[in-house]
Amino acid sequence: MFAQSHASHSTNRPLVHGEVMTFTPVYSAGRHNAVRAYLFRSRANRETWAVTLENDGTNLPSGPDAWDFEREFALGVREPMPVNANPEPVLRGLKARGFFVGRTRSNPLGTSQ
Repeated sequence: MFAQSHASHSTNRPLVHGEVMTFTPVYSAGRHNAVRAYLFRSRANRETWAVTLENDGTNLPSGPDAWDFEREFALGVREPMPVNANPEPVLRGLKARGFFVGRTRSNPLGTSQ
């Protein structure tokens, strides 16, 4: 699934003020740089999901008890997302906050004609 990464980065500690988060690249089946990410679902609302680089979800809002682990996946601009979402805002959220929270829409966007 994931090949050995060429850079090391510990995600088991919080970022220090002013520190920039760096992503450890992994290589996906498509041979494009991606990061190993983890998908969680909200226990309160199953349409709400979160992506983090922390495999235990401890950096997610309301702590890890509010979330159920769903799966590990390769996150990159050319990788399929396990939820219906564009990966670019997810990557920006990870860089800015260390996590991204999204919501699955039950109604499709667009109109039927």
